[in-house]
Amino acid sequence: MIGTQRLPQDPTRPAISCQWSHDRERGLIQMSIGSPDDRYPNSSKAHRWITQKLVSVCDQSDCYRILLQAYPAYRMDLLSNQNAAARLRQLGVTSRFRIAWVDPNPDTADGSRFLESVLVLSGFPVLHHFDEPEPALQWLCG
Repeated sequence: MIGTQRLPQDPTRPAISCQWSHDRERGLIQMSIGSPDDRYPNSSKAHRWITQKLVSVCDQSDCYRILLQAYPAYRMDLLSNQNAAARLRQLGVTSRFRIAWVDPNPDTADGSRFLESVLVLSGFPVLHHFDEPEPALQWLCG
């Protein structure tokens, strides 16, 4: 399964793309958010859409190990992460998910690191931040 979709366009915000594929050999979903040309719409609607797409792709593939790569334009809103575990659960993310979030950009990586900390402290450690893809793959497949 390979797919590409753009966040439904909100005329007041730029669009963002989402691409995914099921790597059956490794037993994981590879998903990328954004592209070098995207300007990420940092909104709860965009976060919800991306999470719903992730859950849908995982459910369709019956695969819950995810290599998630974000382009530099993708920024997490640090303040919106306070109730992240509850919001993720509401959207269908469960403890069987194992998400390796790769964000090598120091300007945006703090958001995913903070989200990881919030989820761990909430007893819902489904996401781990990585600066490079190779350690993320080792963590997912190891």
